[in-house]
Amino acid sequence: MSDETIEMQPWDERPKFAALNTAANILYNSQLAGRPSPSIHEQIARYSSEGATEVLLENYRRGVAEERRLAARVSRIHASGRNVFGYLYSDSIHGSGQSIPANHMVNPLLSPVLALAVQQKLEHPDVNPAKILASCNSVFFGLLISSQRSEKYEKISYLECLADNAQATHLVIAPQHQPLAGFDFDSHVATLTQQDAELAGHPAQYNLAPNALAHLTESVRESILHLGPVEPGELLILPGTAKPMPFPLDATASARAIEFGTSRATHASAEFEEGFIPLESV
Repeated sequence: MSDETIEMQPWDERPKFAALNTAANILYNSQLAGRPSPSIHEQIARYSSEGATEVLLENYRRGVAEERRLAARVSRIHASGRNVFGYLYSDSIHGSGQSIPANHMVNPLLSPVLALAVQQKLEHPDVNPAKILASCNSVFFGLLISSQRSEKYEKISYLECLADNAQATHLVIAPQHQPLAGFDFDSHVATLTQQDAELAGHPAQYNLAPNALAHLTESVRESILHLGPVEPGELLILPGTAKPMPFPLDATASARAIEFGTSRATHASAEFEEGFIPLESV
């Protein structure tokens, strides 16, 4: 047997980190500018859901470094039927009537949602539906605004949707909320209308997905595993059923549910800090 030994080289993960960092930068800068950007699917596809989650976490850590506070966990059902988890910071949750500037969103879409208000801390990733319901005390209703780079809702891959924080960017809540105890999720129906020349007169009806609580549980488990415990005061946003509605510039959207009243949002013109010159597309 030879005295010579083969020195094992560690796996070189620099290309992986470079690709994931590039994808995170594309998403982060697109969201900052409020403008579409190229697909990131090719950069992250070979690294599967673990790579997509790392992209999500990279941009989450940037927000935390900017002293933004986690305030909601989002559950979304991707077009493939798979569950995607996301989050919202406290400055992304608004009262009814809020105007959302165009440069805070990219190709925005709207959907009415229900959200559970957490009263007791959830800290274990093996949490179950009973524990989630027992830890919450109120139900809120609102408009969830999604932000996506592609104009084709169904074309965005599962990995892109996961990496891009389930594309959740803002939540506009109605002024009323209801006690969770005794609330009938099955009978909840919301109507979404748009005050826009092209979309007016076409109200859409929404309700909860049949397996909404199962999807929420999966999202909460993933978010606890990656983002940490769910603290009292946070919201847990349940997924709906129907395809979201477009939210063009200058449009005002209203979502109404009998139990909660109306949640209203306006897509306003872009706003920039004084002295800031937006980049021109080339």
